[in-house]
Amino acid sequence: MPAVNADHVVAYPVDFIIILALAWVFLSGFKETRRTRKGPAALGRALADLFKPDLISWAIAASAVAVALSLYHAPRPEPTLAALVDVARLYAVYVLFRQLAAAGPRPVLVGLLVAAVAHSTLCLIEFFAQNNFGLWEKPGWGAFIFTGASPEAARLLIARGGGTFEPNVTSQFLQMALPFAAIYFLAAAGRRRFLYLAIFFLAAAATFVTFSRGGWLGAAAALAVVIAATWLKKRAVGAPTWALAAMTAAGVILLIPAAAVVLARGAQGDQLSASYRLADWRAAFAMIRDHPLLGAGKGNYLELARLYNPWTLEYPVHNVFLLSWAETGILGLGAFVALLAGAFRAAGRAIRGSSGVGAAFGLAAFAAFAGVVLRMFVSMSFVHPFVNLSFIALAAAAAAAWGRPPSAR
Repeated sequence: MPAVNADHVVAYPVDFIIILALAWVFLSGFKETRRTRKGPAALGRALADLFKPDLISWAIAASAVAVALSLYHAPRPEPTLAALVDVARLYAVYVLFRQLAAAGPRPVLVGLLVAAVAHSTLCLIEFFAQNNFGLWEKPGWGAFIFTGASPEAARLLIARGGGTFEPNVTSQFLQMALPFAAIYFLAAAGRRRFLYLAIFFLAAAATFVTFSRGGWLGAAAALAVVIAATWLKKRAVGAPTWALAAMTAAGVILLIPAAAVVLARGAQGDQLSASYRLADWRAAFAMIRDHPLLGAGKGNYLELARLYNPWTLEYPVHNVFLLSWAETGILGLGAFVALLAGAFRAAGRAIRGSSGVGAAFGLAAFAAFAGVVLRMFVSMSFVHPFVNLSFIALAAAAAAAWGRPPSAR
């Protein structure tokens, strides 16, 4: 997978939790298998059930090969070797969540929405605690952007946005949670419908106050997929017309302030960000031209970027596909595209092969993946483990959910 550098590939405490959880899952599967089989065959069966290959797992394995091969051109091998820890973490999380969702995607859904509520609440607390009237500041960035032509002019937005975590990372996680809250609002019944609606508005408000334009773009794309799909498949989803109309109106209303901010900034001639990104894209293409097959070395983009663009920013090119190709070559890019294709395939199968919770989960996952992929063309926050591990967990749950008969869901 793409990586900024080696700063985030240390052994997190959560890695030990993943290892323990995998051990518990394996032992549980082994005990279950031994009820019908004895001896070494039971062990082999348990391993086969836990690590059964599919398109996503093969794509992760191929990305590990691409990372290893990218060592050939890497000026610093340390981040490339450390990036293999990222790949192992991705594979472990995929196996764990696929097994966790074997009986249905509900545990993953609940965990995702609980995490979304927690992060949204932290975002909004920080927003209201730190707003300083007329100033937009992303935490840790020192980028002060007024919405008026001058500090003395009338201002459109009165806020300081952000979140406990880096705002672009937080917004990308929340944009994955939004379609789940939306689709379960449409598909649920009774009072639960309004619980999902409350989660939707909480996550939407938090996404807005991150002031991440990429987050707004991804959220808008995900909601567009949800609304279009449910209008087309209203009977299959079980969404009443009034709920669909309400969700459509909510999506439009939520986009109005975000569009107003973007237009206001454009009217001020905010071309600096675009010019930097275009320059970095050109540098990435030049790096790809010099290292098309094996890449320049996983985690080594910044080591070489200033050879192509002396004014490059302190973070890599804002395009995950270009970053993947530049660092790990054509094999790495192919593995990454295969992983995305596997995620969409799993979501599509969940929609077609499930009913109730499973089908709703598949549709929400498909919408979330669409928003993430669109954002990848203009952002690099997917490289953060918080985002790509969440993506892998959703893909794993979708991959597990479609294969059971509808009566089991």
